[in-house]
Amino acid sequence: MSENRVGFLKKPVGNNLENDEGDVLETKKRLNRLGFFEKEQDPNGIITRDLDNGIKNFQKENGLRVDGLMFPGGETERALMVWSENPPIPQIKPDPHNVPVPGRKPAQDKEIFDRLEDRIKGQKDILNLILRGSKGMFGVIKNVNERVIKILDDERNGPV
Repeated sequence: MSENRVGFLKKPVGNNLENDEGDVLETKKRLNRLGFFEKEQDPNGIITRDLDNGIKNFQKENGLRVDGLMFPGGETERALMVWSENPPIPQIKPDPHNVPVPGRKPAQDKEIFDRLEDRIKGQKDILNLILRGSKGMFGVIKNVNERVIKILDDERNGPV
């Protein structure tokens, strides 16, 4: 699906709106990728209660206005584009066979931190673009920052 100048929506998406089927399908796909919408057996371009809840949950988690509506170029569409194109960094589970010696870190720590540093640099670049282009994205920025800090803390503290 070709994206317009701002995002992927051609028309607003939500209950009681004249929805474009392609926009609804793309919204479902992006929300599913992030865990906010369960993939359907027979995907269709129809607004469902599950999709409405998925949009609202995404809005709530990202500090956006919770109304279940998405507009072309609106804050929810922009946030969904950022997250679906740059999903959160997955948790890296330590190798149970590489037990740390007290007083020194396992050899794999450097590799883990190098990978995290690369991902964080990419996230930081995206955040800088958002900061320059949109003041309404505070919730998304805050959420990214909290997730990055949690992942770094988890990696530093090791398994509990």
